[in-house]
Formats: sequence, structure tokens, C-alpha cells
Amino acid sequence: MCVSPGRSLGVFVAVGFLCVMLACNGVSAITPGIHDATRRVLFISSYHPQFPTFSEQVRGLNSAFDGQNIELDIEFMDSKRLSSPEHYQRFYELLKGKLQALPSYELLIVGDDNALHFALERQAEVFAATPIVFFGVNDERLAASLSGRSGVTGVVEAISMDDTVQLMRRLYGPKAPITVITDATTTGRNDLGSFIHFMTRSQDRNFRVLSLEQLSFGELYAELRAIPANEPVLLISLFRDKNGATLEFQKSLSLIRDHLKAPLFHLWMHGIGQGILGGKVVSHFEQARVAADIGLRALRGETVGDIPVVTDSPNRYVFDYREMLRFDIGEDELPPDSVLLFRPVTLYQQHKTLFWGVVLVVGFLSLLVMLLIVSLRMRVRTQREVMKINVDLESKVKERTEQLEEKNTQLSLVQAIAQLGSFEYLPEQWSVCCNAEFCSMVGLPFEARSLSVEAFMSFIHPSDRDELRNATERALKINQPFHGCLRTIRKDGSLCYFNYTSRPITHRDGRTSILGSVIDVTQLKEAESRFKEMANHDDLTGLANRRLLDELFTKAEHMARRCANEIVVLYCDLDKFKPINDQYGHDVGDAVLVAVAQRLRESFRESDTVARIGGDEFVVLLNGHCSKDQLHGIIHKTKHSLRGPIHIKNVSCNLDVSIGYAAYPGDGVCLDTLLNVADSRMYQEKQYS
Repeated sequence: MCVSPGRSLGVFVAVGFLCVMLACNGVSAITPGIHDATRRVLFISSYHPQFPTFSEQVRGLNSAFDGQNIELDIEFMDSKRLSSPEHYQRFYELLKGKLQALPSYELLIVGDDNALHFALERQAEVFAATPIVFFGVNDERLAASLSGRSGVTGVVEAISMDDTVQLMRRLYGPKAPITVITDATTTGRNDLGSFIHFMTRSQDRNFRVLSLEQLSFGELYAELRAIPANEPVLLISLFRDKNGATLEFQKSLSLIRDHLKAPLFHLWMHGIGQGILGGKVVSHFEQARVAADIGLRALRGETVGDIPVVTDSPNRYVFDYREMLRFDIGEDELPPDSVLLFRPVTLYQQHKTLFWGVVLVVGFLSLLVMLLIVSLRMRVRTQREVMKINVDLESKVKERTEQLEEKNTQLSLVQAIAQLGSFEYLPEQWSVCCNAEFCSMVGLPFEARSLSVEAFMSFIHPSDRDELRNATERALKINQPFHGCLRTIRKDGSLCYFNYTSRPITHRDGRTSILGSVIDVTQLKEAESRFKEMANHDDLTGLANRRLLDELFTKAEHMARRCANEIVVLYCDLDKFKPINDQYGHDVGDAVLVAVAQRLRESFRESDTVARIGGDEFVVLLNGHCSKDQLHGIIHKTKHSLRGPIHIKNVSCNLDVSIGYAAYPGDGVCLDTLLNVADSRMYQEKQYS
């Protein structure tokens, strides 16, 4: 039996797809999971959603819980900002009321020391029947003592204090004093104790402690300004000063870098990339993932007390390559297994997937171009042969009339096969003779093969007519071939593109005419236009994407500099969008995004630019001067337009939006800076809304 190559390829693809599906089903069947009724899990975080470690912790939990039919609830103690006994009591009473009103939880996960202490203190009263799994706990003694305790196990957050301090000594020597920054939080005190214990054991007294137990934030910054650039600093904790004032980690870190010119080391991953040089750091993602795996074992029936506490924390050396350059630290000075963030990489390493995708596309396009070149060469060769035949036939027209008719018949057949249009411009007669293929291309009947110049030019796009006239006149003067691309208008009004090649010829009787051939390249032009449109616009909403936004901002910025004008950037983030995705699915979520995009278009002028740069994040460029009152009015109007209910199928969705703004040049002169400022203001609005 003979099978065609196309059919063989189709069969091969179908069999391969079937094998992949069977393999996926087999893996799903043998992978242990929780596929019966939904299991309820409560995660108590010691801190709050904006705490720098929280997002990594939740990402680690979800990496283990995804696909396991787990319903994860989260409660925040907010103990970094609110640490009084009264706050703890209010949190307990609120949680107790929720536990009484909601269905019971089958697993309790606690993150960091304060949540563990709370769970242990209330275990008998509230969590007696609930397995407890902890992670992110710095109090190693307490964590180790819980191994084998009924109903409790977890993962110790063992910081690599010894390794990090030894690295600081290797880099800066024993004579450089080490400055330690800490505060009165539980984490700060525990880790400061670990530092002093190591220094005492090493008989190293060349250090000093800057603790917010004795300092205010302002006094601390004054101390930091006095530290030389060749003395290392170790950041342990910096949340609350002696006056009770608190700062978010990102804010406190930013202020440290504003006042500190010395290298800053850290024991945790967060902050590296924002001014911290590095260290042997704790991964909060891995901590949470291991704890979630232990929790799944408990949900499958294992006794929590029989699962030993994990004391081996998976820490790694991680450094910011930009800070290494700033403090002249070479890669050979670091441990061999160090991870270097922001190190410049080759374009191939950075865009490996894109590279091979481009190679594939370029390979396909190259093959297509080769085929087109071969086709064009064949057509050009045919065209040359045709012109030669025509010239030869002119000299033998009287003697070889019958041969000429036969050759003309052959010529027409060749042109029809090659889809090659041809024409002859006769200046003395002020007319143009076209072949059948050319008539077909422009939508003329076969009989209309002889046209006046005016009729012929009516098919040429008005913007291209002068170019064709000038090229024709120049060719007649210098007797040289010419070629180009023209837009033509078919009789039905549609637009098409022709590549043409022409040359003047002189007949035996002294007459001069111009012979030409045309090739329809409309499909290629349309493909180029589609590719350009796809590269600059968001696939879902049709709004400008980040690439087009950068181009339009650059143009607006040039205009603003010439005219001393302003540009306002609005950063819009949808509130309550994630619950819509979670409850109704991504199809409804995508439809909501499309509706939001339409409302944003209708809310702004055509001269403004509305772009989508992320999942539910939109950016608007406003050109021209805008007072604060006008800007607040625009923001209010935009919020009002988006707050109206959005009806998708049988679902009615109510959204809100948080909007931050930044103005050029007051808040920055580059788009990234303006977006960061607007994003920061937007999040401030979220916190106070």
C-alpha cells in the first residue's frame, strides 16, 4: 500500500499526540494525590501581605498544593507592625470566632516564630484536633524540642550565620569591623544571639551592634552614614525602633541604601537585587514547599508527631552582580557554588527560547524566500525570453507571420502559467497594451487590453502616479531599464501591490516603446502588515503592548522636550479581579479584561495611549499639560467608568480600580522610572483605600 508523505506525517503526528496523552494519563494515575472531597487548610502568617517574604511563602505552598484539591485560607497576625498583647488578644478572639462559624480545618500551617508561639499557646484550647506544621522558624532550640511532640512538626529556618560571617571576613579581612543592624523583634534577637555566639566562639571582637532597641530610625541613619565603604554591614532585622515606629522592609531597605555607602550582607533572599550584596541566604519558597509536602503527608493519614522536624535548611550563596562590581568583588573571591543575579549573559543565554523560535521562523522564511527567488528568476528568465522573442519577431513580421502567431500563442500560455502580467507603453499613440494576465490582475475584462494612458493611470494609486510618470520619462531619456513597486486599485476598489520591471525598446521603424512585466505581491505586503500589527498590540484586548508603549513614549518625550510640555502616566490595577478568575474561570476573566479595555478606550482621547502591560495592569499616556485638579478629575472619571457592572454571559462582575500617576519630567524622564513611581502611588492608594 502506498501512503503519501503528507498523510504519513499526519499519521505520525496523531500517533505521537496519542502517546503523549497516554503518558500524561499514566503519570496522573500513579501520582499520589488528594482527589476526594476538598480538604481545608489554614495558614497563619506572623506578618502581613506586603511583608517581603509572604509572597514567596505562598508560592511555595501552592507549588505543592496545586492539583491536590486543597482549599487554602490565610490569616495575618501582623506582628511586625502590631506587637502588643492587646493586639494578640484581639487577633485570637477574631480567629476563634471565625473557627466557630466556619467549617473545621484539617491542617494548620504557621509561618515564622510568632505564629508558632501563638499556635502552641492555643493548641489545647483551639487546635487540639488539628495537625500543626510550622516553617520559617528561627528559634532552632524550640523547633528541635518539638520533634516527636504530638500534633506538631515542621521545618526549621536555620540561617547560615557562620558561613555568611566567615565570607565577610574572607572578603574584608579581620581588621575591618563588622556592623550588625537589628531590632527588638523575636527574629532580630534570636539571630543577633547567633551572631554573637559565633563571634565569641571565633574570639573575634571586632564588631559593633546597631540595635533599634536603643536607636530611632533617624539615629540609625546617622550612624550608617559614618561607616566607611570598606567595612561590611550585616542586616538582620529592621522593622521597629525604640519609639515604636515601624517600616515595611522595602522602605527600610531603601532608606538604608540612601545613607549607607558600605557593602550590605543579608541572611534571607528578599532584598537581594535592591541594594543588598548577598550572603548565604534562606529560601522562603523552599521552606514553604517542604512544609506543604509534610502537610500533604498528614492529610493522607500519617501521624504528624511521627514525622521528624526538618533541621537541614536548604540555603545557598546568592549575590547581586551589580553590587559586586560596585565594591570591586571578583567571582573568584566567592564560594564556587554561588548564584550570581543580574550577571550579564549572552543574548543566546538570555533569549534561548526566542533564539530557536527565530531560527525556526527565519528558516521557514528563508525556504520561502528561496522558493520565491527561484520563481522570480524563472519569471525574469521567461520575461527576457519573451522580450527577445518580441524583438526578433518585429524584424521578421512580414516574412514569418505564421511563426509569429505561433510564438504569440506560446507566449500567452507561458504568461498564464507563470501568472506574469505584461504591458507595452506606446508614447506616440498615448496608449498602453496589456496582456490577459494583467487584465485579470486589475479586474478588467479580457477585451479591454488596449487602454489610454489616462485609463491605465486610473488603476494606479494616486500617490504612486507621479513616481511612475517620472520613472517612465527618465527611462525614455537615458534608455535604461527600471523597476519598482506600485499600489494599484482594482476595478472593484480593492488595493493590491505590483512589482514591475520595464525597459525601453527601439523598433526598426524608429518608434520607441516601453515593455514591462508585473507580479502581484499583495499577499506578501499584507503578511508584512499583519506581522507588524501583531508585534505592537496585545493579543487579547487589541491595546498597545509594552513594545509599542515604549515607542510612543519616546516620541511623546521628544515632543515634550521641544515644546516644554508634560506627559502623565496613569498606572491602573484592577481590584477584585483575581476572585473573578478563581470563581468563574479565565474565559470570563478574559472577557472582563476586554470590556475594561473598551471602557478605557472610551474614557480617553484619541491622542492618548491606552496599553496593557500585564494580566490586569493597564497604562495610559496623557499628552499635554494637566493640572492636579484636572488629573484627579480624569482619575475619578476613569474609576467611575470601570465601577459599573460588567455583564459576561450570565455573570455580572463588579470591579474597582486603583490608579497611580506620575508626571514627566517632575517624577522622572524615562518610562521605567515613571511606571515605578506610578506603581508605588497605586499601591499606596490600595493600602489606604
